[in-house]
Amino acid sequence: MSHRAKLYATLPRINPVVCVNLLLASIPMRATTVSGGVSRSGVSEHTLRLGVALIVLALQFEGMLGLAWDIQWHISVGRDRFWTPPHILLYTATAFRGLLAVAIVLWETWRFRNRSGVSERNSVPVFRIFHAPIGIVLVGFGALVTALAAPLDDYWHKLYGVDVTLWAPFHMMGTLGGFLANLGSIYLWASLVVARDREGAGAFHRVRQGFAPWTFERVCLAVSFMFMVGQMLTLSWPAQIEFPTLWMGTVPVMLYPVLLAVGMPWLFVAAGDTFGARGAASVIALVLLVREVLVQAFVPWAVHAGAAAEGLPFRTPALEPHFNVGPLVFNGGLLVAAIVADVSAHVAKRGGKEYPALRGLVLGLPLFLLAVWVCNEIWSMLNRAALPAEFPISTPPSSAAIWAALPVTLAVAALSGWIGGGLSQVWRRSAR
Repeated sequence: MSHRAKLYATLPRINPVVCVNLLLASIPMRATTVSGGVSRSGVSEHTLRLGVALIVLALQFEGMLGLAWDIQWHISVGRDRFWTPPHILLYTATAFRGLLAVAIVLWETWRFRNRSGVSERNSVPVFRIFHAPIGIVLVGFGALVTALAAPLDDYWHKLYGVDVTLWAPFHMMGTLGGFLANLGSIYLWASLVVARDREGAGAFHRVRQGFAPWTFERVCLAVSFMFMVGQMLTLSWPAQIEFPTLWMGTVPVMLYPVLLAVGMPWLFVAAGDTFGARGAASVIALVLLVREVLVQAFVPWAVHAGAAAEGLPFRTPALEPHFNVGPLVFNGGLLVAAIVADVSAHVAKRGGKEYPALRGLVLGLPLFLLAVWVCNEIWSMLNRAALPAEFPISTPPSSAAIWAALPVTLAVAALSGWIGGGLSQVWRRSAR
């Protein structure tokens, strides 16, 4: 049996997500001789990729702060030019990510051609010329997309003025670039976890059974997952007050719980199956809570300091930034959903199967309840606030829209969990 056939035989079920990822993760492998032996991801290669992944993680943190600062800057101050302080922070992180990706691709390609620790076992071809880890390729393309979105977004603002919605066309383009970069970081850390586990006797078997220890690589993988979860939450924000209702024909559906069902289950299910350690989703939610504390401490101070330095007033006193407890309470609710995800993962593993779609379906209910509660609290607060006329607020969803959202949320959550199960099959096997 060929190597590819053996790899396909290890998959527990047919899943289109796996088939797509296998274009990257199961390209036919051939032995590459290095000093008389088969090339493997040795200590030097592992150390190099570990250092690169740590730098990417640090730049993700910088970009996350820049994005949170920029969103609040748009809301509280507006936008008078492109080179605002939050834009400088955000696009500096993007530029360094792109330059780092280019440098690593060139370095890994040179090592591949010299058979020096890089082979088709731990890298993928790019344009049939270069070789690099999947994660670095995604980080590089993500930085490119975000960089291309920057001048287009600036032109959009010059044409149409200030907008405070994240769902503007070139904001979404920049968000797509961030999504690719975050996905690349997950690939990077997942491959490091696989490589480290395969170094230990029987470690890979313990990963499959869910008894793996929380190594340094796994902790960093949890942080990487956290950045993706944070981005999914940020992307769904406009559905809270700007676009609360989705019309499916003549049927109104509350949009926010549906978007949470799109973004959360696949990450929590994939984390539970990829880490090989218990409590993965809960750890991610806890790290997200810590991140939110840092954001709430930094962003109001940064907006006040930046506005004072540039002599810019706030659009209205009601939009002056301050430490907000609301997101922390929301993250507490998300932690409850993560615990549900971990419990369902444990029960599924004890039963001998993973059932990702069913676990996603189970996760859909707490996400629905959390979304409805949060939106009710936000609308109650907005009714008491004095906001400017141009601030984008729509009519709250009706009771019919809320109830119609429940079956849609559950169905979308099941599909999202199924996709997460497919991705985890690649992340827990590929050292690329």
